[in-house]
Amino acid sequence: KLYIPAIWQAPLRPAEEKYPVIVFSHGLSGWRTSYSSLCLELASYGFVVAAVEHRDYSASASFYKKQVRMSTSGTNPGANLSDLDDLLNDQSDYESSDLLEGKWDPSQGVQDVGPFCHAKEWMLYQRATKENESRLRSRQLKYRAKECMEVLDLLEDLNKGRYVANVLESNFDSGMFYDQLDLKKAFFIGHSFGGATGVLCLATELRFK
Repeated sequence: KLYIPAIWQAPLRPAEEKYPVIVFSHGLSGWRTSYSSLCLELASYGFVVAAVEHRDYSASASFYKKQVRMSTSGTNPGANLSDLDDLLNDQSDYESSDLLEGKWDPSQGVQDVGPFCHAKEWMLYQRATKENESRLRSRQLKYRAKECMEVLDLLEDLNKGRYVANVLESNFDSGMFYDQLDLKKAFFIGHSFGGATGVLCLATELRFK
């Protein structure tokens, strides 16, 4: 068995001062848990570390909870309705899609017919070709920076005691973060392409130090 010096869903330790925060961005073909030893070390010094798993197809593998349509009459066993949604979204071919330049409106077409459920949608690392690498990396960089700024928004919501929706199964009480985070000390750390992400974030977002 492999152990790490951390307790799953442990309560926040009471502190005399508010916790400074760090947003961490992984490199190409990395993911949020591949830097666990570094993030744990930072947390041991009193930082709240938010490790981002980017969904720009630069992570080795990532998933999100995708809203998929369910028929009111039921579906055949083994039917994968998310494939139909991909066709509607026209996002099955990443390199030729506009995935990183805006979100498709789910209210269009037949997408809003019938009840919905959440399905796990995997996003695997996509290699860049020599011809499209510059354009692809530029788009990914902007998308990553946007994600990191959204993480900072989420941390602000936690600090204000606002409810933060989490579609993953968890009993973690996010309310314990109320007025516990020092967002005047919001730092950014990134490795490799995550470092480039940090440069763009620092040039764009004044909240990062």
